[in-house]
Amino acid sequence: MSVLITGITGFVGSHLAKKLVDLDFDVVGIVRDLKPKTVLSYYGYDKKVTLIRGDVTDIELLTRIYADYDIEFVLHLAAEAIVGKAKKSPISTFRTNIIGTASVLEACRINGSVKCIVASTDKVYGYQPERLPYDEKTPLRPINIYDASKASADMIAQVYSKIYNTPVVITRCCNIYGFDLNMSRLIPTVIVSALRNERPVIRSDGTQVREYIYVEDVVNAYLTIMKKFDSLDGKAVNIGSGYIYSVLDAVKIILDLMHKNLEPIVLGEAKDEIKEQYLDSTHFKMLTNWKPRFSFEDGLKITIEEYKKYLGV
Repeated sequence: MSVLITGITGFVGSHLAKKLVDLDFDVVGIVRDLKPKTVLSYYGYDKKVTLIRGDVTDIELLTRIYADYDIEFVLHLAAEAIVGKAKKSPISTFRTNIIGTASVLEACRINGSVKCIVASTDKVYGYQPERLPYDEKTPLRPINIYDASKASADMIAQVYSKIYNTPVVITRCCNIYGFDLNMSRLIPTVIVSALRNERPVIRSDGTQVREYIYVEDVVNAYLTIMKKFDSLDGKAVNIGSGYIYSVLDAVKIILDLMHKNLEPIVLGEAKDEIKEQYLDSTHFKMLTNWKPRFSFEDGLKITIEEYKKYLGV
């Protein structure tokens, strides 16, 4: 089976590509820029996949790839995923996250047979609703640039499913962690700082509550969706772990696992972040029998060891 991954050199895309290659899938990826250091290249899997230079908004290119490589599934992960960068560059973010998603789906419509899994996010739910956790019936109410771009992409995917019968499933994951080379995210920052015996820096006031899921559980969720696609076609599904912590509590767990007595530096600069956010994943679990395999601590232990290897400590 041939699979196209947009965003293949990103965090989740790299881990997903690695798993699919190990399962003997033919994996194709679109890359806009060839970066010297990615999770994919760190594991040596950049040589085991077919990488094509191009832009995810290029419908002609996408259509050609679908046909030339006999693509059965496109896993659309390409996005500007960092909230701060999205706020600084809104037009670029909208182009990648919204037009990019529309282009991927339009190429699917033209092709007529490619099945698409679109990566959305729990951030599309935006403002804290009357009750938590969020379920799939919760209205999408984005509050910033990143949230708005992903909510727009999410709704575009729903429209393509309803209007054109394009085969599509939308995934709304909670905060994903694991071995990741993007040091702007919380967990990599804390682990790397601790390994260097430096106090970790927290941009917010640390009280925000989030749900955390290990990347391998997300990869397994994608594999499950591929296997059971027909029963999920047209649906948006929440994918969460049930492991819910404040930022400060998550940092404390990491430091305790690493046996580091380091006091975090709390900047309190992030003023527009959602206060509490976690998911009800019951619907997805009932439809597929998927469930997370890794506890928060177990996932962190594996992640910490990966960073030790990467940094040579």
